Amino acid sequence: MRCPFCNHIETKVLDSRHNEDHSSIRRRRECLSCQKRFTTYEIIEDMPIYVIKRDGTREPFDKRKILNGIIKSCEKRPVSINSIEAIVDDIERTVFNSMEQEIESSFIGELVMERLKNLDDVAYVRFASVYRQFKDINTFYKSFKSYFRKNRRGVTMFSQIRKRDGRIVNFSKEKISRAIFMAAREVGGSDFAMADSIADKVLNYMATVLPQDEIPTVEFVQDCVEKVLIEDGHARTAKAYILYRAKRTRYREAKTELMDIVREILVETSRENANIGNSPSTKMLQIASAASKQYYLSNVIPAHIAKAHVNCDIHIHDLDFYGKTLNCLQIDLTKLLLNGFNTGYGYIRPPKRISSATAQAAIILQSNQNDMYGGQSFPHFDKSMAEVIRNLKEKPSYEEIFQAMEALIYNLNSMHSRAGAQVPFSSINLGTDTSEEGRLVIRAVLEVFDKGLGKGESPIFPNLVFRVKEGINLNEGDPNYDLFRLAIKVASHRMNPTFSFMDSSFNKKYGDEISYMGCRTRTIQNRNGLEISAGRGNIAPVTINLPRLALKAGYGNIEGFFEEFDSMLELCKEQLLHRFNILSKLKVKDLPFLMGQKLYMGSENLKDDDEILETIKNGTLGIGFIGLAENVNSTYWKTSRRR
Repeated sequence: MRCPFCNHIETKVLDSRHNEDHSSIRRRRECLSCQKRFTTYEIIEDMPIYVIKRDGTREPFDKRKILNGIIKSCEKRPVSINSIEAIVDDIERTVFNSMEQEIESSFIGELVMERLKNLDDVAYVRFASVYRQFKDINTFYKSFKSYFRKNRRGVTMFSQIRKRDGRIVNFSKEKISRAIFMAAREVGGSDFAMADSIADKVLNYMATVLPQDEIPTVEFVQDCVEKVLIEDGHARTAKAYILYRAKRTRYREAKTELMDIVREILVETSRENANIGNSPSTKMLQIASAASKQYYLSNVIPAHIAKAHVNCDIHIHDLDFYGKTLNCLQIDLTKLLLNGFNTGYGYIRPPKRISSATAQAAIILQSNQNDMYGGQSFPHFDKSMAEVIRNLKEKPSYEEIFQAMEALIYNLNSMHSRAGAQVPFSSINLGTDTSEEGRLVIRAVLEVFDKGLGKGESPIFPNLVFRVKEGINLNEGDPNYDLFRLAIKVASHRMNPTFSFMDSSFNKKYGDEISYMGCRTRTIQNRNGLEISAGRGNIAPVTINLPRLALKAGYGNIEGFFEEFDSMLELCKEQLLHRFNILSKLKVKDLPFLMGQKLYMGSENLKDDDEILETIKNGTLGIGFIGLAENVNSTYWKTSRRR
């Protein structure tokens, strides 16, 4: 369906609805190029198709006439009635699918001949001799010269064709005619008979240049089509045909690359993500991921951006989720535990014990991980758990709190998400709650981490982020100074927690509101709403490959490097906004836990069919880089050394 705004021919259907009497269907469409939307209506076309006969008269299409003609041609031949009926049904489908209300009788005749040629040579010649009304034997021979030519194996010329993968299949002139006709339609043409005539010229040209003992290849036939179109004065149609051919080539190449990737995955799971194993579900997920990446690169992402990714100038993170979901989120744990939540299979009420609270916290991380591709974090875990403890009828002992935190960490290192392929990428921020309950939670988490897993292994998740703030825990005499010292001790044993400093110049004005993901993502400033952490996160990141830019600029060429860098920054900006525009059109029901349970800021009043633009405008888009040290070594340092 051609877009009325930009004339792009590829659209997707967003919604379909019947009218009251079910006589038509209203479809809401979106252009895959400009992303604008429009409405179309589909109704049953009850006008009959008419056949234009040789003398110019018209009569309604009647497949019984075709059936009778084929039966006569196949008389006393080893051809079953089922084969004949299959041909008639196929021709009927082709006629009705042509979208034309008037069909030349010559078009139908050629369809019959094409199918009879592959069914029975004698029936084919019988039908052709009547249909084409030859005046004498010379005319008959000239018309069938190419078909009578035989290769060394006795196969009729052009009865077979060799596909790109080497398979030999039946040759179909109709495919050539249809391809030419579709190219002509792209530039305003509508005459199928003309396309069919050009196809005849293609066959005649093939017969003059193809050695008698060769089966034509698909590439050879397409080359002949291009040549005949150009030499016959159809330059615009030739251009449309060439562009379509190039597009199909890209699709095939992507498909071939995909098959190679699948073959490798079936042998050994890719360890690009270190958190996944080699299980069957992992392999299935990676195969789906590979197919999704190829789709987005070939069909959705602008070609120049896709090229930059393929050439490793930039890296589009989690390409397989490009238009499906967001990156990461800081989850407001307090709200979910105090109010309850729904994972899609039933309501989970607020916990009555601290052990239930940590079990629900693990479920929340796992459920939201299934809706997103990036990390999940609790921005104020100590404060959230302290609030839960204060709302419990029976206050837990420290031993109970310790056991609950141990169960949480065990769960986060064993329970899987994303189709069973990996554990949730989880982070916990803590350290600044000075209440009695909060201090117990902080101590328990740190001591559990220091103890390790069942055999003393260091926990992989969650990433612990200990928030350091003067007056709270930084200096001796601060109420949580002992917990800060404990955190340093645990970090020396387990390389976890890491530390975030609330008093740094870029954090200080926000108090202890700042929280981080395990990957160091920080979301705080907001042009559209509150500057808080909970309910917000990064929407999508992209990374610039600095060493590659330096190598392209050349050693010591600092000006050249920064020109490349500025250009790449603009490209990354374009890519992120393109991705944002696609994601903004997702609906609440597409992210049932993330948006359905109102985890994202601004989603509180959205309904299932609402788009999520108004909520994700509170998130961030991130441009990162790799190879800063190598880049400096390739540019500034070498230049300075020469000086």
